Amino acid sequence: MNRPATKPSRAAPQTHGPKYQHSPSREEVLNYLGKLADDYHLPEKLVYAVADAESRFDVNLVHENIGH
Repeated sequence: MNRPATKPSRAAPQTHGPKYQHSPSREEVLNYLGKLADDYHLPEKLVYAVADAESRFDVNLVHENIGH
């Protein structure tokens, strides 16, 4: 089975997470994900692996089905 294609597009409006006036750095993303992992009692490695698989930590990546 092929993975659904994702393509960068205009960033969707932010509805959760920290509010940045700029794109967060990789370190800021990792810190935020680590906090989420802790808040939800999940292993950090698991949360990081999912984020890496889904977006390679690209904060500007928006799936084409968002908003449809």
